[in-house]
Amino acid sequence: MTRAGQVISSTLPAAAVLQDWSRYATLLAGGAGEPGGSLRLGSHDFVAAPLPLGSDAAGAPVTLYLLHPLSAALEPLNRALRLDFVVYGLLAVVLAGLGAVAVSRSLLAPLRRFVAFVDSMARSGDYSRRFDAAAAAAELRTLNSSYDRLIESLAQ
Repeated sequence: MTRAGQVISSTLPAAAVLQDWSRYATLLAGGAGEPGGSLRLGSHDFVAAPLPLGSDAAGAPVTLYLLHPLSAALEPLNRALRLDFVVYGLLAVVLAGLGAVAVSRSLLAPLRRFVAFVDSMARSGDYSRRFDAAAAAAELRTLNSSYDRLIESLAQ
């Protein structure tokens, strides 16, 4: 409650309000006096609703400020949002990891087949076989043609 811009009474503990009562009154008068205005007192945010009570015997305006703590009102929402961020963040990391595994396997599968072909040729000693790279990527076709030229030059 304020009278002529000075706090005359409060249900908030002095530590929660501020040690400087004049600053508290200034905060109320400077913006929280508007319906739906908010102010920060200590480490807490409040929504303030002014209720003019009239004037005192000296004619100074007396106003009752109804304060509602935002942190208590918003905590369930904040908790739900934090949970959503954690769950969807983990889901995104897992999906990105699975996607990376799938892409790397699809990109490396033709190279693995080529390596397996070269290994089987080395074990069998049959250098007349050729690797079918028609459906492979350009890099693997280049590697295959270089390998074929190497085998032909070694055969001569």
